[in-house]
Amino acid sequence: MLAFFAVVAVCSIPTLSAQGPSALPAPSDVITFAAGQAIRGHSTAGWFAPIALNPFETASIKLQFATTFASALVIVQALDGGSLGLSDQSARIAADGTTSFQFQVAAQPGVYRVLVIANGTASIVQFSVPQQTP
Repeated sequence: MLAFFAVVAVCSIPTLSAQGPSALPAPSDVITFAAGQAIRGHSTAGWFAPIALNPFETASIKLQFATTFASALVIVQALDGGSLGLSDQSARIAADGTTSFQFQVAAQPGVYRVLVIANGTASIVQFSVPQQTP
């Protein structure tokens, strides 16, 4: 039997300002699968627990930022392939501090990174598709 899975991890890297590092909390997430099942993740220092996906599966990623990020522009870029569900690779953070996008992994083994930049905070969502096992 062949087994495939993908791993998702999010890290948040606050940028430094002239006054020192940002004290804003790292974003949390909700990953929703095509079948409707959702998993809520809470970060520890910006890192989320890995989530398994199947090849070509599309996941909806909802990031929760501090509400002080409301209306901030969010830039989202697929760095290593895969498909983003955004028409122009940008969005805005809603009044409740959330932003959402979809990402579809490919079948090729490897890491698929998605860069999310919001209000001086860069987050990386990683999907990993391992080699096919016999």
